[in-house]
Amino acid sequence: MSMQLLGILTVVWGLNRTRAEFGQPGIGSQFRDWIKRFPPYPLPKVVATGTTTFPPLESQIHVHSTSGPPQDESVEGRLLHVEKLVRNLESANGRMQSQVLQLERKVERDLETHRRSIAAQVDTVERKIESTATSGVHISAVGVVLLFVGTVLASAAPEIQKLLGAT
Repeated sequence: MSMQLLGILTVVWGLNRTRAEFGQPGIGSQFRDWIKRFPPYPLPKVVATGTTTFPPLESQIHVHSTSGPPQDESVEGRLLHVEKLVRNLESANGRMQSQVLQLERKVERDLETHRRSIAAQVDTVERKIESTATSGVHISAVGVVLLFVGTVLASAAPEIQKLLGAT
């Protein structure tokens, strides 16, 4: 009987360690919570609520206005006006291009930071899984062996008694 009890306790201990590796409550605390909830009378009232959130909206507007040359301007004056407009457009294009490149670099940095964070989390989970697969299974296996040996010895008592010739 003691081997069986020791086997059951070892299996429970292994399950508790496995649950602790994944941040889950232990079997004892779950049993206490179940006792507190049992029987579930009076039935609890169920209230459902819902909320919706919208991410902050962010936008930018770039406005550029031009005015044409006066009606009575000469061809040379009109040409100077067009050249000025082209220079302004080239300058605005350069500013816009630098903003795009800055945003691109920022997004690349953010993505790399996010990738590293996810890689670190994956490594942590892999270590937990490996630890759980090895230590938790070994403890549970020892518990199962003790349970098996205890059951065999408990049921073998009458046969041993007959073998020894004791009455």
